[in-house]
Amino acid sequence: ETHQTYINNMSAGAGTREPIVVGDITEVDEADIPSHDILTAGFCCQPFSRMGKKEGFDDDRGVLFYEITRVLIHHKPKMLLLENVANILEHDDGRTLQIILAE
Repeated sequence: ETHQTYINNMSAGAGTREPIVVGDITEVDEADIPSHDILTAGFCCQPFSRMGKKEGFDDDRGVLFYEITRVLIHHKPKMLLLENVANILEHDDGRTLQIILAE
């Protein structure tokens, strides 16, 4: 139901009802994503959270960050807004944040 609500409220072009890209980001070709000036994204926080196992990029969910970089590299939007992930600054003694910033 939430999937259909998203489709009903979002579209590929302003004021249109063109189909949008929906699916598992690991299976979506970045070229199929419409061009954009701002990319808003989030990746799983459990691998980095104080409450999780803190496995970071060794957790399958942790590498979803690289799907965001794949879209960034292809589209080169003017701005990126990432969801806040608690503990990302301190995870792995700050190395995780350095990896993210280097990407």
